[in-house]
Amino acid sequence: MEVDIRWVGFLIAYFILLMIIGYYASRKAKKFEDYTVAGRRASSFHLSWHFAASYISAASVVGLMSYQYEYGWSFLAFYTSGMAFGWLLLHILSEHFRKKVVGHTTADFFAERYYSDKLLRFWIAINYIWLLTVYMVIQYMGIGRVSEVILGLPYFWATLIVGLVVTIYVALGGAWSVLYTDIYQALIMWIGVVIMAPVIVALCGGFTNMNARLAEINPALLDITAGGVFPPVTIAHFFILGSLATASQAYYHRMFYMAPDKKRVKSIIGIGGVLTAIFYIAIMIGGVGVRVLAPGIDPEMAFPYAVKNLLPVGLSMIIIGAVYAAIMSTVDTILLTVGIHVSNDFIGVIKPISEKKKLILARLSTLAIGLVALVMALIRPAGIMSIYIFYGVTLPSFIAAPLFAGYFWKRATKEGAIASSVAGLVTAILWHGPLKQPFGIPTLFVSLQVSVIILIVVSLLTSPPPQRVVERFFKE
Repeated sequence: MEVDIRWVGFLIAYFILLMIIGYYASRKAKKFEDYTVAGRRASSFHLSWHFAASYISAASVVGLMSYQYEYGWSFLAFYTSGMAFGWLLLHILSEHFRKKVVGHTTADFFAERYYSDKLLRFWIAINYIWLLTVYMVIQYMGIGRVSEVILGLPYFWATLIVGLVVTIYVALGGAWSVLYTDIYQALIMWIGVVIMAPVIVALCGGFTNMNARLAEINPALLDITAGGVFPPVTIAHFFILGSLATASQAYYHRMFYMAPDKKRVKSIIGIGGVLTAIFYIAIMIGGVGVRVLAPGIDPEMAFPYAVKNLLPVGLSMIIIGAVYAAIMSTVDTILLTVGIHVSNDFIGVIKPISEKKKLILARLSTLAIGLVALVMALIRPAGIMSIYIFYGVTLPSFIAAPLFAGYFWKRATKEGAIASSVAGLVTAILWHGPLKQPFGIPTLFVSLQVSVIILIVVSLLTSPPPQRVVERFFKE
């Protein structure tokens, strides 16, 4: 495919602007707390757009559009319900993360709630580090693939340039760089996709006509089960996966620490969730519309087809910018979170260091992790969706039970949390990997049950949490 010089010029200008924003923000990162949680001074405007930008990823733009193309309205119905329930769970957790603990990471919460400053902190941090690094690899592979298919750019160079740009501006400015660049990128994503949806609907002859034509192609596209493709057990699995994977994400927990007060913590989900929901509905409407306008293409080509054949050039550029923005705004948040886990919960606990050295260590950790993820993406270890599914089932398996028990059950103990997390992780890896989900039972159905049972049994067999912990977390 011939490379269009207009796209190259647009992306160069886009990347330069990101670097300028990152450099400007770096001047505000003078202390470790500035670098990790923006000095706990982020506004509702900052946090709501930061949440939206972080939530929307490559899978959101390209993946969901292909799913809507293939399965019609069914995916919108059960995917968004799981997503919304995940936001509700995050909203509930926010009280403990900001009110009960003044920290920087999810591991800080576990160390305080489960009175384990080293062992459990290390375990939580190490698993978040490798899992989130895997998630970064998925995002980098996504941008390389999109660049190949839509723009004709070589996978290697597109992935390398995007990876270096993100790594540099995050390493420079930390949380402030991520906040400012995410606002810029979220606005591009949101405006582009929200404009795209009505354009595609208009090309279909209006919303009613679009659904009528969809029914002519296949009536199952209007059915919540997609004509039996998604039986109740699959719908339940997607619901649980979407809700728990959302609530288990360490980078959302870190956002709670960035707010100066309870009111701004609540705005993260209250405002950010609405912005994100509008985006998702728009991208899914676009997928259904492309099915009507081009019923015979490969579902994975739904997004590229819309950009190349249905949208005006100006809007196409904005939409391409939205894809890059979706990936980069997710990667920068993940990268910062991983870098902080390394410096705050791993190296910094092994050997206490000064505030200045901690800041330097955070920057170096961020730089190192970013480069490792980039190298892994360049060698393409496996298919994007296979890695994504593995990540999606493994994350909640290791963290969800002790995370929510820490909020709802005061009898949950340190030993129970550690045993539960280990059991959930091992079960998920074995069930999803070597055992290949025997009897067709989804991995999360098994791993979560094992994790919860182990948590309850071990907690009841060990000494209750210290009274100081109970009073801190369960008494107003």
